[in-house]
Amino acid sequence: MKIAVIGTGAIGMLFGGLLARGGRDVTMVSVSQTAVMEKLSRDGIRVSADDHDITVPVKAAMAGDLSEEFDWIILFTKSQGSVAALEKCRAMIGKDTYIMTLQNGLGNIENAEKFAPADHIICGVLTMPAAVTGIGERRTCGDDRKSSIGMADGSDCAFLHEAADIMNSCGLPAVIVDDVKVVIWDKLAINSGFNPVCSLCLLPQSRLHETEGGEQLVFDIMHETLGLAKALGINADEDAAMERARAILVTHEGHYPSMAQDVMNKRRTEVDCINGEVIKRARAINYPVPRNETVYALMKLLEVKYLSE
Repeated sequence: MKIAVIGTGAIGMLFGGLLARGGRDVTMVSVSQTAVMEKLSRDGIRVSADDHDITVPVKAAMAGDLSEEFDWIILFTKSQGSVAALEKCRAMIGKDTYIMTLQNGLGNIENAEKFAPADHIICGVLTMPAAVTGIGERRTCGDDRKSSIGMADGSDCAFLHEAADIMNSCGLPAVIVDDVKVVIWDKLAINSGFNPVCSLCLLPQSRLHETEGGEQLVFDIMHETLGLAKALGINADEDAAMERARAILVTHEGHYPSMAQDVMNKRRTEVDCINGEVIKRARAINYPVPRNETVYALMKLLEVKYLSE
């Protein structure tokens, strides 16, 4: 199977590196990082996981430079860059190509549907703390790597099971779930709480419980997001999401979520597809989400400050 991973941030490169470590034919694709692609082609990806460091060779190319069709395209760009990235990679998408999005937030399925039908889109969520430790070097922590996946149209198909088998064989545990929208909203709730709070305070997830108010703020935002999910008819599992959040406070020692990493590197964040989408969908049904609105407004002000410097 020919696999392309579009996006060379912390998660994309770590995911691609683990697939390559498992012996899969992986091509890393970047939209803008020419120097990184040259280094990957020359030196491979250094992956720090499972208590050891390894370097694995991968193919690397710039988006737009590939004309061959791929069997499986895994999208790990920031959500706001998905459509532009896939447009540049349109020649790689054939009628039998499957696109997978495990990106944060909402709207990712709709973005992928501009390039493939719903019965060729795998969606879901990924739990895998990741950090950039150097050019072409990625690290993950903890033993809770897991993907929950399903088809965008709710169907079952042989490719979905093949994709899950490949992931499981490469140290990327994956389970196929009956209702993928539930796990997407559960992950959205966690991100809507941890990501902006860590970003605004510039604290890792493991330090938010040092004050009762910090921990409670995360839980209150999550409760608000999950309440919206239920109001929209999605059977979100609040108990499971809260249990996961409490585990993150303990197990993700020193880890900054991706939004906080973007703030520290003065990049545009994914707050629009996380808290922004919560607000948009809440307003459509007149559902109150004041905490989401507050952290969203503060994040946008923070972005304006550092992006204009």
